[in-house]
Amino acid sequence: MYQNLNDHQILRLEDNAIIPICEDNSDYQKFQLWVAEGNSALEPPIEEIPSQTVFTKLEIRRAFRTLNKESVLDELLASNTEFAKDWADANEIDLNDPITAQALEIINNADNGVTIENIINQITN
Repeated sequence: MYQNLNDHQILRLEDNAIIPICEDNSDYQKFQLWVAEGNSALEPPIEEIPSQTVFTKLEIRRAFRTLNKESVLDELLASNTEFAKDWADANEIDLNDPITAQALEIINNADNGVTIENIINQITN
């Protein structure tokens, strides 16, 4: 069985081989024979819509507070000067921003019960 990936590639599901749409390619020729036998490839996968990553500082602080982890945010701000400066200057914080992501990685790796997913879920729910 196969799945169309885009206008240039097909995925062979049995071994996850990506086959270029090229008449000279033997795997593409096998695919064409398979289609000629009455089969059809699955539709391309639907791209996931990225979740929201930009929040106000107040939303982020309240999420930490609701998780009873506001002290974790305060410790992070006290221990990471670059993040603290960005936090002070910004109206909104993008959790995917490289400096923010680096600072938040500390939270993900620490044994404090806080994950970025918990924070985003708390804000968006």
